[in-house]
Amino acid sequence: MKPTYVFVQLKGPSGNHPGHIIDGHFIIEGDTVHLVDVNGEAEKDVDGTTYSRKLAANEHPKVIARRLVRSRYDARGNKSKSGFGRGPLDYPPITRV
Repeated sequence: MKPTYVFVQLKGPSGNHPGHIIDGHFIIEGDTVHLVDVNGEAEKDVDGTTYSRKLAANEHPKVIARRLVRSRYDARGNKSKSGFGRGPLDYPPITRV
């Protein structure tokens, strides 16, 4: 089965900033959506957890896949304000020797 591409917009474009998206791929096996890489291999977190969710009767697979992409992004520590475009950076205090 060929993986389907999906993306989530985190920040829209404005002024000179092009915006920010995160993306991923998914497949559907039976009634379950699985997040996979471009080759169809299951996406795994550092602890080996995969990203999958069973579809309810009225849910669209792309919507669920977008939620899984976002949860993968958040699980990798991106909820904090650190990183490009996510607010001010917190630096440790400067000590003089």
